[in-house]
Amino acid sequence: QLVIDKIYGHRLNLSMERSTVSKMSKARYHHGDLKHAILEASLELIKTGGLEALTLRAVAGKLGVSHAAPIHHFPTRAVLLGGLAEQGFERFATALEAALERSTTDPDHDLLLRVGRAYLTFASENPQYYRLMFGAELSTEAVQTPALRDHSSRALAVLKAAAGPNALLAWAVVHGLVQLRGGPYLCATETERASMEQQVAEALETFTSSLRGTLERD
Repeated sequence: QLVIDKIYGHRLNLSMERSTVSKMSKARYHHGDLKHAILEASLELIKTGGLEALTLRAVAGKLGVSHAAPIHHFPTRAVLLGGLAEQGFERFATALEAALERSTTDPDHDLLLRVGRAYLTFASENPQYYRLMFGAELSTEAVQTPALRDHSSRALAVLKAAAGPNALLAWAVVHGLVQLRGGPYLCATETERASMEQQVAEALETFTSSLRGTLERD
């Protein structure tokens, strides 16, 4: 009987502990905080393990909530990927728009370079977002919401304001510079990374100067 009582008591304590953890998790993520926490935890998972590490179960485990909790905000992984991309493009567009606004007091010829630098800075400071925003997963897996398309259109509008009819060319070139800068095959050491940063900055200046001349001739 004593053994049975001990086993029962252990199970009761374990059940109470789980209930307490569950209540603490719910209290911690009330009033919409859970949705934000899910997005932040997802970025951390992508940072440490790549996109393949991102699952709803992994997010729940990282946050200490039930496996069903994330489903209330993101029913599937595809919806979660879309939510991350939406947030990423919103921040991306805002960063480019801020560069455009700062350029209104500068000579026109600084506009292209300023927007290009803002693009490179965003990609450098937000690699998890950038990888998803311009990766294959966005077109093959993620649910693309109207808001996501709106934010990407905002970014394109800034590039059109800066580069005119050559907006897509400018986007392609700067995106290529981002990819080269982040390529481990070109930047295996700190010295190589520093050298690449300098080369990317110089390439951006060369490109914007050339494109600016084209726009002025037109």
